[in-house]
Amino acid sequence: MANPLCRAGLLTGLEDHVVSLGGSFTRVLERAGLEEEEISNPNHFIPLEKECAVLEEAAYITEHPALMVEVSNRQTLGIFGAMGALAMGSTEVRGGLQVFEKYIHYGLDAVQVQLRVEGDIAFFTLHTDFQPAVRCPQFWHHGVALMCQVVRILCGRRWAPRAVYLDLPAPEDLAPFTDFFRAPLAFGQGRNLSLIHI
Repeated sequence: MANPLCRAGLLTGLEDHVVSLGGSFTRVLERAGLEEEEISNPNHFIPLEKECAVLEEAAYITEHPALMVEVSNRQTLGIFGAMGALAMGSTEVRGGLQVFEKYIHYGLDAVQVQLRVEGDIAFFTLHTDFQPAVRCPQFWHHGVALMCQVVRILCGRRWAPRAVYLDLPAPEDLAPFTDFFRAPLAFGQGRNLSLIHI
């Protein structure tokens, strides 16, 4: 897909968090080439490349490498629109995760979510070949954190994955990641996934 799109709703909570850290969200948008009007309606779609630029600029301006992990902690399934409502209506975790596997393309082009179940363990994987996203650490932080948030919303805030794998170098400060995931973390793994007990 040449110019994939994503829901503006995926940026919900970012402006408030940037401002709370002393950053200028107006400056973030200017540097990313977006206008406030383009993201004011969560149901609008924006270029995925620009969303990635917003995420990276926000992390840079606030000097918070784990910014999107922090933002995901403030987000609900509402950021996914109808897909989030479908997941909330699931009677079991597996069904909620399958909603994202089946319908993620309605909110996020060029990204695949795969759910593979082996016994009582689910492998919940996020993948894209779209290069601006591949090169965007904040995109991966946000995506894998959101996968965990989905399960926490379905199972309760105390839930934690068995393990989290990120295809990124380990950050200097692991604390925001360990505080959020509350699970063993592995970096530079060639994949982005969570192991989930279901």
